[in-house]
Amino acid sequence: MTIPSIGVDAPVSLYTVAQAEAGSDGVTGRSCIDDGVITCIDPPDGTTVSWQKAAVGGIAFGAEPGTDSDGTVYLFGHSSAAPGTVFDSLYKLETGASALVTTSAGVLTYDVERVVKPEKGDYTSTPEAIDQVPGRLLLISCYHGPGAKTVNGGYSTQNVVAVLQLRGGTPNTGQ
Repeated sequence: MTIPSIGVDAPVSLYTVAQAEAGSDGVTGRSCIDDGVITCIDPPDGTTVSWQKAAVGGIAFGAEPGTDSDGTVYLFGHSSAAPGTVFDSLYKLETGASALVTTSAGVLTYDVERVVKPEKGDYTSTPEAIDQVPGRLLLISCYHGPGAKTVNGGYSTQNVVAVLQLRGGTPNTGQ
């Protein structure tokens, strides 16, 4: 995945149950898995983007990137107040900026529609998180921009969610 306007060029990997078992919510301290169900996404490192796929660890939502996607695609990455993690500048995305996701079918181009900053406890009940929209891509991270509220040594109490929509519907295969 690349996002030229904010300098992102990162691999995307499926978020697994094992990664959820090893992860935790920095604000609450709770494990990212509860009774066999993934309850939070804690990517395994600061440079990889994690893909949430429906049915993995009991997650209800998460379509595969593609022109035939019938729901929203969820990609998560870490951010920090100190530079060096993949989504440090996610909050700086502007309407109209593009993100490119490379799939086996070619390169898909998504355009930013808006960026929102919900409280972490509210994220899963926002329309952005719940609504399943064909061709929609959500990029999600912690918010560490201006005015960020933090607890427990620097964990943000807010998310930043960029809402993007697939451009056109046909992947660029380079031909």
